Amino acid sequence: GPTGGVAASVDIIDTNANSTFYPTFVTTDGSGQTMYIDKTTTQFSINPNTSDFNVGTTLKLTQTQVAVGKSAGTTTQGANAVAIGLNAGNSGQLPSAVAVGIQAGNSGQGTNATAVGRSSGTTNQGASSTAIGYQAGQTNQATSSVAIGVNAGNSGQGASSVAIGSVAGTATQGTQSVAVGYLAGQTSQG
Repeated sequence: GPTGGVAASVDIIDTNANSTFYPTFVTTDGSGQTMYIDKTTTQFSINPNTSDFNVGTTLKLTQTQVAVGKSAGTTTQGANAVAIGLNAGNSGQLPSAVAVGIQAGNSGQGTNATAVGRSSGTTNQGASSTAIGYQAGQTNQATSSVAIGVNAGNSGQGASSVAIGSVAGTATQGTQSVAVGYLAGQTSQG
């Protein structure tokens, strides 16, 4: 029963009455309150005020965010962002960014950036950048750059540069440079 205005437990009884009920969850001061089920272990929550739905650290569906996978979209996920996969978009995924794959867009994924593939765009993927393929644009991919292929633009890809092909522009690809083909511009392309 209620204790100080807060219910200790709620019983749901099956009846044959044909009625619709809308429960309201509020704190003692009357403000909106998220409903938690088994909050001490794996949290399951529904916020009726915002329609946000969370299942532990595995699923988050809000009006502007989607995160599916353990620790996906966990910390500061921006509006209209999507994170799918273990640790995808885990921390600092900015608005309208998309991360699909294990560790994709894991930390510091810029606005409008896209990372598809395991460990693509993992750390510091710049705004409007695209990384597609295993470890493509993995670390420090600068703004408006494109990396497509296994390890393409892997580390230190410069702004507005393009690396297409396996191991193309892998390390320190310069600003506005283009590397197309297997091993093209592999290291320190100007």
